[in-house]
Amino acid sequence: MTRALFWKRPAERRSPILAASVLVCLASLVLVGCTTFGPPPPGPAYQADLRIEVTEADGQRRPVEFVTEYYAYGLRRRQTTIAGEDRIVIDRPDLQVTWVLAPGAKTFVEHRMRSEAAAHPAIPDPFGPRLRTRFAREVEDSIDGIPATRFNVEGDSISGHAWLAPDGVPLRFEGSLGAGAGGVQVRIDYGEIQRTPQARYLFAIPPDYAGYETRKRPPKEAEDRGIEDAVQKLRDRRKSLPSPPIGW
Repeated sequence: MTRALFWKRPAERRSPILAASVLVCLASLVLVGCTTFGPPPPGPAYQADLRIEVTEADGQRRPVEFVTEYYAYGLRRRQTTIAGEDRIVIDRPDLQVTWVLAPGAKTFVEHRMRSEAAAHPAIPDPFGPRLRTRFAREVEDSIDGIPATRFNVEGDSISGHAWLAPDGVPLRFEGSLGAGAGGVQVRIDYGEIQRTPQARYLFAIPPDYAGYETRKRPPKEAEDRGIEDAVQKLRDRRKSLPSPPIGW
């Protein structure tokens, strides 16, 4: 059997509770705007080039960073070059881990996804999983002629505005990140957006990296094995028990 090479959208489960939640959110759009915890998830898979401008609290500007981002239904990969070294950060919500890869040395470090250790200070990430944010819809707008919705973004260490395309793909962020004297002003522009399927290998650790066998595996494999073992044990137990009398 040939394994799928691209990530597909997981099947959505509909329920009365989910339908009611959607209706409440739609109603709130008319009244006070819809607020979500974290950014609204993008609909399609995509690849984009990011231009990141950071201004320190004293007004000094850092060198502009350029990042390539890949996204496929919750999984994210960001890669850039910092001080002459390639760096790749992969967020895997399905495993609740973040992998930080060093391609030059073919090594990686695994962190809990929401751990601050998984965040790279040179690559601000207001749309990522490590910031507790609230996105409140404000107004319909446009970015470089592209229709967009502007959101007010607030959190423990973030404040600003984000612009998302109608399908949820990020277009821009402007605001502050960090608390107190360590706060910085950030502007992130998404360009060259390609809404195309993304290959599975982009969100995995290459098998020739040191420590590959110690990485965290997709939970479904272990879960499936556990279910199969439990079913088999139940079958074996039933075979060993006498049949109950008729009428039980």
